[in-house]
Amino acid sequence: MQEQFAGRVEIIGIGGSSTSVPDLERFVASYGASGLTHVSDTDNSVWERYGVTSQQTFVFINDDGSAESGKVDTAFLGDRVEQLLAT
Repeated sequence: MQEQFAGRVEIIGIGGSSTSVPDLERFVASYGASGLTHVSDTDNSVWERYGVTSQQTFVFINDDGSAESGKVDTAFLGDRVEQLLAT
């Protein structure tokens, strides 16, 4: 998705409080996700700010700072991003 939306959308991975920096580095290496920005949210402050309660939650943050969060079927994630870009 990073390649699909390059220059239009920034995708950031946020590890939760149980994810140490070494764990996050292993995850990035294992899944070949080094092209994304990753943040280790060890105190859960980012998760709390956007109402994230579990993995597989996506938060879409608009240019104006407004946000929408929730579960999105990963098969349709690109479609949802396209919808948001069209508004």
